[in-house]
Amino acid sequence: MFINKDQSFYLLSNKSLVSIKLLCNDISIKPKNLLDIVNFLKKNTYLLITATAIDQINKFNRFLLSYVFVTYTKAQHIYLTYNTNLTTPSIIDLFPSAIWLEREIYDLFGIFFSNSNNTNDLRRILTDYHFKGHPLRKDFSLIGYQEKVFSYLTKTIRSKIEVIF
Repeated sequence: MFINKDQSFYLLSNKSLVSIKLLCNDISIKPKNLLDIVNFLKKNTYLLITATAIDQINKFNRFLLSYVFVTYTKAQHIYLTYNTNLTTPSIIDLFPSAIWLEREIYDLFGIFFSNSNNTNDLRRILTDYHFKGHPLRKDFSLIGYQEKVFSYLTKTIRSKIEVIF
């Protein structure tokens, strides 16, 4: 088991958890309890390794966010997951390095992270600054978004072509 009896009682008494799968160290939580659980993990020597999102387009809470934490003192890792929509709490107040992971998730999925300082960095990190949309969402067009122009001479709509010399 990754946590002791007192720690599990603390988590269960706050009704923060949706489910625990002890065999694979997977914890499903409610989004409103994210900061409490991450703070609890940090106090128990867990470190943030990575974060990612999965687009579940047919669900009410469309995105599944997943954080991976590890502790070297207990040689354990934990997968912390929860479902959310386009806005979710940020953990950069607890783990400042999470800003890079949150920027990547925003760039690729369009999920907005809100924190207590309102210092959200919404600059693109993987795609171009003029890129429209979020490419890992399932409703993203396979051919991307192309600018269309109307030609008055031929009375047709075509893709804009820029010639660079």
